[in-house]
Amino acid sequence: MDFVVWRAASLLLVFPDQRFYDRRPMLRAAVADLPDGVARRCLDAFLDHVDRTPPIRMLAHYLEICREGRLLLTQDDDDARRRSVRARLAGLYRDADWDFEDGPEDSLPSMLEYAALCADDWLLREHRAALERLHRTLEADGTPYAVPVEAVRATLAPHLAPPAPPLPAPQGPASPVPQPEPVRRSARTLTAHRHDEGRRIINV
Repeated sequence: MDFVVWRAASLLLVFPDQRFYDRRPMLRAAVADLPDGVARRCLDAFLDHVDRTPPIRMLAHYLEICREGRLLLTQDDDDARRRSVRARLAGLYRDADWDFEDGPEDSLPSMLEYAALCADDWLLREHRAALERLHRTLEADGTPYAVPVEAVRATLAPHLAPPAPPLPAPQGPASPVPQPEPVRRSARTLTAHRHDEGRRIINV
């Protein structure tokens, strides 16, 4: 259910307009269906914050936090390099059959929406260092917007596994082991496999 976390976080990190508030009941229901853990508790906590914060204060704080592209994951002074990164991301979004419309391709909400659409975390892991820097910055600011980012970080935590048993000594010349090609799953391929809980968020 990580893709539900990513989609919920993407919707909570955008401009708090009327659509943002209209989604709250749907988000509450989807988050309630998540298994208990860090991600669910973080999303619940941020939704509680939204419920008790007047909209005008929510808007003012969002504008303050997002000044100077705070939620962008490609903080680069080289404009040409940044344009190249954005062009690559735009291509990925097109390949996923996503009609991308909202704001810069390298913003965290955009990358989260792509990850949720494809149910794959490879792009988030590719930008993991930038995500960690962003989280540290938001935490240093003391802003509640660090909490949805913490929910995303929880889905990317390394999973511990028991060590594999030793392999038997090879007999004769070793044969090369074929390596599978990395999978880049498209949204069209994955639509049939989504859970009902996820559709309430992903198809908004």
